[in-house]
Amino acid sequence: GTDAGDFTLSSSGALDFAATPDFETPVCGTQNNSNTCNITATITDGTNTSTQAITVTVTDTNDSTPVLTVATPYSVAEGTDAVGTVTTTDADAGTTITYTLSGTDAAKFDISASGAITFAAAPDFETPGSAANSNAYSLNVVASDGTNSDTKAVVVNVTDANDNSPVFTSASSFTVAENQTAVGSLTATDADALEAITYAITGGADSASFTITGS
Repeated sequence: GTDAGDFTLSSSGALDFAATPDFETPVCGTQNNSNTCNITATITDGTNTSTQAITVTVTDTNDSTPVLTVATPYSVAEGTDAVGTVTTTDADAGTTITYTLSGTDAAKFDISASGAITFAAAPDFETPGSAANSNAYSLNVVASDGTNSDTKAVVVNVTDANDNSPVFTSASSFTVAENQTAVGSLTATDADALEAITYAITGGADSASFTITGS
């Protein structure tokens, strides 16, 4: 038969594969790409013989570990919740992959059935929420096919966005002696890191009487 070389047959009639078959790497058929194997068995009593065509079909089992792919580290601007989507391949046909999260900051995140990771609540750069009180979050993504699983460590970095208004910290009224031009200095703070503050006179009945310089 076509696939006789892939089997052994003992004198007691025990039929075995010569090597353990792997559904994902078929060895049968004329092109060695089939999981359906065809052999012919012959028996004899010393004088008479009989033959029988035998078909052996190799079936799939859930013996392959899913392979999880992540693009860590992820970078997310504060105020948004979408992180990224992980993907998984599994050599076993017909398996269903489920995703879960574990690790230090896992409670801060959700993951969908399709592998999309999101913050449970949009992060605020000025109020870090990781276990380390920083804007770097650590968690693990677990992909399981019900029997086997793959786990990958993920880091999510939250970046600053210009989402806070500057706040004046200087006085709102000044007293100036006559015969001088200097009034005072305006100061301000901005919760957003590295944002440059610029000053301008934008209105008021007497705005034309004043100038403001610097930043």
